[in-house]
Amino acid sequence: MSAEPKVAAFFDLDETVIRGASSWILTRELFRHGFFGISDLFFAARHAFLYVVLGEDQKRIEQVKTRALQVMAGHTCEEIMAISQRVCDRLENKLFPQAQGLIKRHQAAGHDIWLISAAPSELPQMLAERLGITGGIGTQVAVKGGIYEARLASELMHAQGKRDRVEALAAERGYDLQSCFAYSDSDNDMPLLTLVGKPSAINPDIWLRVRALQRGWPVIDFRRRSRISKALQKAKAKRRGFNLVGLGQRF
Repeated sequence: MSAEPKVAAFFDLDETVIRGASSWILTRELFRHGFFGISDLFFAARHAFLYVVLGEDQKRIEQVKTRALQVMAGHTCEEIMAISQRVCDRLENKLFPQAQGLIKRHQAAGHDIWLISAAPSELPQMLAERLGITGGIGTQVAVKGGIYEARLASELMHAQGKRDRVEALAAERGYDLQSCFAYSDSDNDMPLLTLVGKPSAINPDIWLRVRALQRGWPVIDFRRRSRISKALQKAKAKRRGFNLVGLGQRF
């Protein structure tokens, strides 16, 4: 008799497990502790707003990554860890109850559960520990002598980077990827979602919503989108030539 396949569930963080952008919460905490000035706060606020309304954008992600590395450079691990703990306090208050329910169902089924995010690795790791799940994977910033440097120590945990990491993790832990689950809100996570056998779109941006509906994937909304958000997403999709015909009211 063959053994049961080893199964894992991989959860994106922002707008999938938590409401909003973890980077914005981290930015506010860094601002409170004097890591940067008001102009950087406005920069981060603008990007957080555009993320919530329009979804992820590769150009914005690169801009945020560059500025974030500049901000963290020169600070000690102890400083960043202490701030990360306070950020996680706030993230716990932003958990979607429905996401917590999904996590509990996977726990009951005996599945490994991972948070995987482009955020600094400290955040998904700490939040995973608090949730009592297998682990958290994020973007690692280089550290030398206990001091952060303005460069990455790992691939940016985004798009193809997530897929590469999960493939490596599956090889390490013996996961059967066709039996595994993945959850995300962003079309940028298509490389990860297409890697597993059981993908789901959670609070998806319009591009992921279209792709998920076309593929027959589950589409789950934890919150109601505003008419403004829907209109802005549709307008942007049309400018990029996205075919929305025949999908009716399923947005």
